[in-house]
Amino acid sequence: MRTARHKPGRLEPAAIVAWAGGFIVALLVAGIVFIMAYPDAPATFLRPEDPLVAADGALVFSGDPYYARTEEAVRLYRTGYVRFLVFSGAGGPGDSAASMATIALSEGVPPGALLLDSRARSTYENVLFARWLLARHDIHTLILVTTPYHQRRAYLVARHLLSGMVLINHPIQTWYWRPRSWWQSPALRAAILGEYLKIAGYLLLGRI
Repeated sequence: MRTARHKPGRLEPAAIVAWAGGFIVALLVAGIVFIMAYPDAPATFLRPEDPLVAADGALVFSGDPYYARTEEAVRLYRTGYVRFLVFSGAGGPGDSAASMATIALSEGVPPGALLLDSRARSTYENVLFARWLLARHDIHTLILVTTPYHQRRAYLVARHLLSGMVLINHPIQTWYWRPRSWWQSPALRAAILGEYLKIAGYLLLGRI
């Protein structure tokens, strides 16, 4: 009577599960060790910053109820770094292009320098719906203006959707941004961990 033989090199399901589980555990342990050695790395990674140079426009991402992003964009315009301010977003104060434009107008930015898209409800849509404005006004160099923890995802989306565009990362300065002790602030801890989850989700959806 012949006994059943397994084909050489073929892993059993139980072995595959055990291997995958071990791999995940190893990644988690490596991650913990890395964070213990470089505690500021998770926050620092999210905040890429490039030397500030003159550009055609600045894209201001929605989601800032205190208008810090808008204020920084206005400063860029006043100091001659950009010709256009592109406001993108739908929603309430600080989350809509119209509300951001109102602040810019009140601070002396002329209407002709403001480009508005009022449909976007996510970081991905901020860039997606702004593309036609950028093309229409011959914008080829773009400063990305957003909060420090959001800068990496904003850049990854822009790089994905704006092929050939020169992108300049310019996170705003904020009093609450503390990369060396981010885990001690519940709000900052939630924002940073949330960003990594969102980046992972965007990666799975093919948006970055």
